Amino acid sequence: MRITPAKIILLSVVMLIMTCPLQAVDVTTNPFIGVTHIHRTLSSPRPLNINIAMIDLAAEGISFKATPSNGSAGGETNLQTVKAFVEQENAQIGINGGFFFWDNNVSGCDVMGYAASNGDTYSYFTQWSGWPTPYVSLNISSTNQANIIYPVPSFPIGQYVAPLGVEVYNAIAGSEWIVRNGVKNVSNWDINTALHPRSAAGITDNNVLVLLTVDGRQNGFSEGMYVSEVADLLLEFDVTQGINLDGGGSSTMVFADPTARLINVPINGGTPYSMRSTGNNLAVFAQINTQPVEKIIFNSFESGDEGTFAYAPGYSGSTAGIIAANSTAAAVETDAWNGSWAELITIADNPALTAVADNPQGGWFVRWVSGASASPSQNISRPLEGYVGLWLKTSSPDVRISICLDNDSQMERGLPLAVNNDGYWHCYQWNLEDAAAWEGWYNGDDELTGSTFTLDSIQIFGPDADVELYIDDICHSPDGSLDVLATCGQLWKSGLGDIADINQDCIVDITDLSIMCNDWLQDDSLNNIVGDARIDLHDFGAISENWLNDRNPESEE
Repeated sequence: MRITPAKIILLSVVMLIMTCPLQAVDVTTNPFIGVTHIHRTLSSPRPLNINIAMIDLAAEGISFKATPSNGSAGGETNLQTVKAFVEQENAQIGINGGFFFWDNNVSGCDVMGYAASNGDTYSYFTQWSGWPTPYVSLNISSTNQANIIYPVPSFPIGQYVAPLGVEVYNAIAGSEWIVRNGVKNVSNWDINTALHPRSAAGITDNNVLVLLTVDGRQNGFSEGMYVSEVADLLLEFDVTQGINLDGGGSSTMVFADPTARLINVPINGGTPYSMRSTGNNLAVFAQINTQPVEKIIFNSFESGDEGTFAYAPGYSGSTAGIIAANSTAAAVETDAWNGSWAELITIADNPALTAVADNPQGGWFVRWVSGASASPSQNISRPLEGYVGLWLKTSSPDVRISICLDNDSQMERGLPLAVNNDGYWHCYQWNLEDAAAWEGWYNGDDELTGSTFTLDSIQIFGPDADVELYIDDICHSPDGSLDVLATCGQLWKSGLGDIADINQDCIVDITDLSIMCNDWLQDDSLNNIVGDARIDLHDFGAISENWLNDRNPESEE
């Protein structure tokens, strides 16, 4: 955060109050050995985009470096974005640190608090008008022992004597000690009681360092937090000692996995994704997790949880040709490919439009976004390999479906696939390693490049008519096709059940024969096999031809 001697603008860390029920969606990954990343999106008490990095300080390969002194140059440190610092140090994680200010007459800046880099202390505790006391810094020793340091009451404020056994090595300054010995301790300082983007750090009793950012000042996407909420969030993750870091336009988190990229959405100068050059950052070194990446279901809609797909078909400005007020998307329990829930999408065609730019051969186009702004920071990053897709069911004709990805700051979408309208569930998937399966969309270049992708949207192309369809299990598998039937129920849901399997248990046996015999020579029986409205020898023949035919996917394991 920029602070001038004439005017101190303080923006602090905040996070989520967990004392009341919130609509939270967490996506958890392990991008590095010893590191757990939790991406949390909230719709209550307000839209929030939160990123939490939990670092096991005992894990192999974990180490740290804070922004170093700039030596004899003006000020104490040189201004640098978190991303630039991560790239410079070849680190894997970066977060902004303490508050700072600069004099326009010098090239560098001064850190507002105690700061050290690899054992070199270059900034000391300083008294600042209005700041909560005691002044605090997060310190991590050369052996990864983390603790909170603060001025000794009997010493002058500009001095610090480390307690016996504490090695000051990498230290970043905070504005307030907001969790102390497992108890929330937040003052009524005016900076704490306004909604802002936030950054914070905390330590648990089992040697885990928690780093977090909360995006803010972005209406409808993420609107910031109060510092009391940040303290509550730290406590949720078992933090016993936590400090508030610089926030506002400074709040930034970066991962290099392997290429340095933004994890959150900073808001420097009011512009999303604009990164501020800050005076005090913390870099984390870790080993990239090389364990095989497993299949992930981005959203299964179970228990009505729509996750990042909680937006109406007409929400995106790219959607065209529909009556938005009459078009809906909602999780329902009436039908599902997997589990009990799926998303029911109902599109009301606008008869005044017979073609739109994204669907010139049809009537309408829907971009059903993943996240309020469909940005990479709102979605989980996945390796660019294998297949990505979804399951869909409809009886509406002339529909096509596609999936759109964010990849290397460009949007590419899978070539639209014709949707089967037989009323059964079908898999629609796109090979991430097949260039011919993709086309550019909105600054795209018709190819997937780099090593990762995130979801942007599901795109639906419809006719000049109303459409109703179900979507379930939006997923990615790095190992192969998503078109796999895992249960007997899924065999029937996909329309592949055996007509002689009357009780739909995926084996034609004595049970099916018994059901048929009970209805022998009855007209209009629901258990009629061959479709001639009568149970007779034709049905018996179908039973005989398929006798003991076991098609249960579960019995093949």
